[in-house]
Amino acid sequence: SINSQSSMYLRATTARWANALAYKVTGDEDNARKLLTELRDQYLAGVRRFNFNNYNESQLAITYAALGDEDKSAEIFDELLQGQTGGRPDYKLDIEVDRAIAMAWLGKKDEAVAELDRLIKEPSMLNVHFMRHCLDFWPLRDHPGFQAILNDPANSQPLPPDKL
Repeated sequence: SINSQSSMYLRATTARWANALAYKVTGDEDNARKLLTELRDQYLAGVRRFNFNNYNESQLAITYAALGDEDKSAEIFDELLQGQTGGRPDYKLDIEVDRAIAMAWLGKKDEAVAELDRLIKEPSMLNVHFMRHCLDFWPLRDHPGFQAILNDPANSQPLPPDKL
């Protein structure tokens, strides 16, 4: 079925994404670029084949960013965010988190941190524990603003009821 195929696809691409980031953070740019290029092609095929949610497009945009293609990454995020005029607000927030991750990989660390500082206060997948340990945020690890977000006790508190 399409659901089982898409589920297997997500698991396979997520593992490959983690491997690509591991290559990047250890300085193995050649293997990182090779795997990221393969992933880009996989995500493009997934967008065409499954089109089951924003995951493929968002991951594709982050992959372009990790490959250094700022224009293509921005184009995809712009299209995704324009398409989020209705529907679930958490989709928009998840896309904005992914866009901040892309900015970080493009070297736009101050912009990424400013966006994450705004987003950490909204109900989304984002939390300081995830940010502290996920390789997606590796480019920001030494940024003082990122460290301030991680160490701010207010960011480790449950959301107030009006934000749930």
